[in-house]
Amino acid sequence: MLTDPDLRSTVKKAADAYMERGDGCRAVGITTYDAKATDAVAALRSSSLWQDPPATCPASGDCLRPQRDVGAQPDIWIPAAGSAWRRVMDDGQAKDGASVPASSAGAGAKGEGGAEGEAGERVVSLKSLGSVAFTPMVLAVPLSVPMAEAAKTGYPLGAIVAALRDAQRPGRSVSVLRPDPEGTDGALLATEALYGSSGAGAASALEQSMAQALRPMPGTARELMCALADGSRNRLEDGAAVLVPEQTMAQFNQLPAHLGRPACATDTLEGRAAYYPSDVPVLDLPFLRVTWEDAGRDAKARDREVTRFHEWLANDPQAQEFFVQDGFRGVRDGEPVPPAETSPLRSGPNGSAVLRSIPPTTGSKATAASLSATLRRYRQALGPGRVLYLLDNSTSMADKRVWEGPGRAKELVTRSMGSLGAGDTYGVWSIASRKGADVVPFGRHGRAAAQKAVAGARTADVDARVVGGLREGFATLRDGPAGEDPPRLLVLVTDDEDSRDLTKKELADLVALAERAPPVRVVVVSLRSSGCTSGRLNAALTAATGGRCLDLADDMETELTAEVAKTGTGDAE
Repeated sequence: MLTDPDLRSTVKKAADAYMERGDGCRAVGITTYDAKATDAVAALRSSSLWQDPPATCPASGDCLRPQRDVGAQPDIWIPAAGSAWRRVMDDGQAKDGASVPASSAGAGAKGEGGAEGEAGERVVSLKSLGSVAFTPMVLAVPLSVPMAEAAKTGYPLGAIVAALRDAQRPGRSVSVLRPDPEGTDGALLATEALYGSSGAGAASALEQSMAQALRPMPGTARELMCALADGSRNRLEDGAAVLVPEQTMAQFNQLPAHLGRPACATDTLEGRAAYYPSDVPVLDLPFLRVTWEDAGRDAKARDREVTRFHEWLANDPQAQEFFVQDGFRGVRDGEPVPPAETSPLRSGPNGSAVLRSIPPTTGSKATAASLSATLRRYRQALGPGRVLYLLDNSTSMADKRVWEGPGRAKELVTRSMGSLGAGDTYGVWSIASRKGADVVPFGRHGRAAAQKAVAGARTADVDARVVGGLREGFATLRDGPAGEDPPRLLVLVTDDEDSRDLTKKELADLVALAERAPPVRVVVVSLRSSGCTSGRLNAALTAATGGRCLDLADDMETELTAEVAKTGTGDAE
């Protein structure tokens, strides 16, 4: 039995109990395992590779091998949401209970899993026997954030996030986080709503803001909540609103003495209240029978036992209790059951943090195609990225002894290039020149050659074209194929000599240019004291783009490298 990582603990407890029913004499054996949601979908789309793995992989080593990446061929699949089933199907239009043949070429394997190898064919049929439990996706907001009760229902995710921003107190920002959408169905559905509410070109900005708060992003809702409870991230304990299943939030809201409280939960982790986005589908935990071509041995016995197991999971009070006690909502006649008073959803802080009935989700437009597009946007947002350095090489840089040497301009640039990979597009422009000189032309490069070129750069007896360089830099970073949304970063390294006398209009025009779409994050490295003073160019540009201003008060070498790593892929390599 294959299941979603967010469900494995509960589903396994139920399966283990099923095998030990009665007098303990087993009639059936059930092995329960989980896999990343994208891996499961890709494997079922190209299920022939489960039976006949490719003999070789491409040079990259990246190819789909379900036996390795997922596990044994499943007889049962319980994803978190019916959308996962639709992503495997050809057209996504089959009705509940319909048997879905899957015999066409599995071109979707590459789209879901990103593998370069042989795509394989679908050799499975999927039949839904019905849901075994329910849990809605929620935005879990710290209880100390003064959000209006009216925002809990009836609003799309974008409106709830906007209300959250409005409710923030001065000096206390609240991050919005969700698990890796490759990992679980719930995280992918939440990501689709998050991107849809933020407009075109916003995926890279959203992912960079999340990376700034927490990196790497945990793969499951439970792991994300455990990360918030980690004492090394104190700001997130009460400063992060998280998109997770209601069931996960409810477990972490339990009082310390409650047996269902996760071991990683801490007393300093603030409780959270559930806000229910109208455009994120409820997780309906469909029970799917998986039938394989050319696998007829014991077929009748297998079908009989799979059906019996589903009937027990969906209808037996003992089976349903495993889901209810873990914070899920039970099922009756295919519909969610309001939690009883003994449910964790009604006890302790959850009594006021959780709604008794699941609000309707009327605004969701999630389809197999739209979810695949969301995954593409997510992967593009993670890189490869586009990075352009504007290097002030005016003679004042040498006069002030900030041009070369440890911790100086050129070394800061070359060191931060360690965060760039072969797939990233980047360049270094010297901006003290008549036309602008390419120290490293904007494109893809071998890192060592690019670093050598920067190390050999020279100063010029010309004022730095800071304004012109910024304008040209924004245009270059935004130029690219339509529909792509890679992360974009502009890095200005300067002594501020030639940007101190900007007029208010010039500054306002530059800020307006920086705020245009698609988004470009700006990091300024000011090689003088107080270079990040509020109201000046450096602070204004970085604030407008969600970037960072670094000056002599900061550990510039470490911090610049970390900022470039949010866009580049060198660290991943």
